[in-house]
Amino acid sequence: MRTQTLTKIGGILVMASLLTACAGKQEAPVQAETNPTVAAETTAEDVIVTETAQETVELEESELSYFEELVNDPAYNGFIKSSYKDPSNVKWEDVFYGGANLDNQQAFSEEESRDVLEGMRMGEYYCDVSKITSAEIEEFVASSTGTSYADARRPITWLYLDKYDAYYNMHGDTNYCQYDVTSGTRSGDTVILEISIDAEWGGYGNYCNDYETVLKKQADDSYQFVSNRLKWEVDSVPEQTFPITISEYTGETNFVTYPASETEGVVMRIIEDDEIMDYLYCSGYDEDPLTSVEGVTFDDYDLDGNTDILVIASNSQGSHVLVFDGYSSEAAEYDQYFMQNDGISGYVNENIKEYTLGDALNLLKDGREGDSFSSANEAYAYIARLYEMSHGSNEYDEAVYDLIDLRGDGSKALVCGVLGYGVDLYEYADGHFYTVMKNWGYGVGGNAGYSYLPGENTIYNSNADYAGALYYEYFMKVNDQHQLVTDRSFLSVNFDDANGNRSLDEGEEDSVFEVFSYYGYDKDGNEFPMTQEEYNKEVSVSEDYQPLCGSISYDELVKLLK
Repeated sequence: MRTQTLTKIGGILVMASLLTACAGKQEAPVQAETNPTVAAETTAEDVIVTETAQETVELEESELSYFEELVNDPAYNGFIKSSYKDPSNVKWEDVFYGGANLDNQQAFSEEESRDVLEGMRMGEYYCDVSKITSAEIEEFVASSTGTSYADARRPITWLYLDKYDAYYNMHGDTNYCQYDVTSGTRSGDTVILEISIDAEWGGYGNYCNDYETVLKKQADDSYQFVSNRLKWEVDSVPEQTFPITISEYTGETNFVTYPASETEGVVMRIIEDDEIMDYLYCSGYDEDPLTSVEGVTFDDYDLDGNTDILVIASNSQGSHVLVFDGYSSEAAEYDQYFMQNDGISGYVNENIKEYTLGDALNLLKDGREGDSFSSANEAYAYIARLYEMSHGSNEYDEAVYDLIDLRGDGSKALVCGVLGYGVDLYEYADGHFYTVMKNWGYGVGGNAGYSYLPGENTIYNSNADYAGALYYEYFMKVNDQHQLVTDRSFLSVNFDDANGNRSLDEGEEDSVFEVFSYYGYDKDGNEFPMTQEEYNKEVSVSEDYQPLCGSISYDELVKLLK
């Protein structure tokens, strides 16, 4: 790691009340002139030859030190955190989260401090709050990339208060990372840096620690960030690294395998647009790590619309099949990811005859081809068989099932669950089944579970925080697209919430279950106050509601489906 100090930093960017050095205003060490002036009589052909011969030069040690200090400056450190092919794709959350030396809440006026707490629904500050105004964002984006923040495709997601035209984010950690600039080249005004995460900072284990960063020199000798790319292909296994098309990701996606090392087994990652999107964690092999990948295939074996991944890998005990279920959602608060299904993987390894991907898929799909069914019973038998594979071998928590009248139109919905832990719900229509609920957990965190009103297409759930001081109630319906949506919801605040932040703060504990206030929410999430009488009328849950959890065994369900 180089420690040379920059000799000149010009220009400033004011953020909150602190001054931050701006990347666009740092001057690189002066390099001796190497390009001769072209005489007037020089032909165009001579100019091309001269420029081509000197088009790319290696950066000198002093220049590498300069750029290393630049990318390790907290103001610009976040530019190396994510990949982007052009400035419009910079992930500004990474840049501003721990960078730019943003101030905390101590610089705020009392009024602004109260407004921020109210906006965050917090009773007090638990850690520092970063603040930056819209004008400061625009200035910083322009100076560091030469673009407008209005064109940002990945803007920050902080609390915005129009009153101050500013953004706020409370966090106590940092995403800062130390980088080493190992080499670089200059071609005209373009600088390309080879950057690695400093070994002392860990990075992403043994792999995915190298970046290629492009900067552009400006007329005032400042530099702007143009692009940044994670060099995920470094040290990968060519035979098990290839482009893929899967439902979870729409960008340029690659499945990448890295060899086992002395400290960890084989590593598998999903890379989209040069960014790490997922890490396939192989559970159950910590003591005897998997050392090689023998085969990979992608197939929606459970027909839920998400691509799943099957891997055959080996360790000292031989070959093993690993089944990773794919999850995705159009909702912004959820990510796309893959999770190893331990139950399914265990079932396949116990029953497979030959360790081939074809045999593994045939076992999972019971020889079935296609994704349509002739009846609800046939579809439900397929789902329940896989659910039993995944959960039926659990000697402590037996899987249970049910066929319920949810809509009152003569159709039946399938319930699969493990009592006290989680529940799935499926519907059938037009030759296909639809996943309404999958792995919806309950039994912890104040969630008592789910119930339904037979024939009325209504599912109810209640949830509590602070041992019931906050009590949430939800009434949901399944729409025509077989998606579960909230129809109406309510909140009972069972204490004196003096500051209205929906948090049980110090000094409010004595009022728990002594003071009550009630609120309702429309379909758009807009809150409105309610009287106790109105609340009790709206949230009344009659004895007609039935538990949505399953009540019969797999063998009993199979008999019903025949």
